[in-house]
Amino acid sequence: VLNNAFKHGRSVNPDVELTIECAADEHELAPLKFIVSNAVNPDRPCVTQEYVTKVLSGEALQQSATSAMSNRVGLQHCFEAAKAHDMTASLQQREQRVFFESQVMAQVVPSQSVATDAQR
Repeated sequence: VLNNAFKHGRSVNPDVELTIECAADEHELAPLKFIVSNAVNPDRPCVTQEYVTKVLSGEALQQSATSAMSNRVGLQHCFEAAKAHDMTASLQQREQRVFFESQVMAQVVPSQSVATDAQR
């Protein structure tokens, strides 16, 4: 996902960010979300749901690549990797940024420092 963000984002200063979110108290089963975002490349088409569907179905493989560095299967691999780990995944463009989000349910446990303090 990070490689795709650098490869397909804005060519100068792609402004790639990785954010990890988890809103839960200790010992809860909660969504753990990974978000990779990058600045839109103005030379590439807008990321729409139709485009994502074509890429994931393999239909986009039959068209010419929109980037000289693209092998046109990176996004498929990202979604397949998420699926293999029981994660949901999505790709969407909001204004001037592209967001790849994946989410998995995770058990929240206290950090080692909190556990150590509680044992004293």
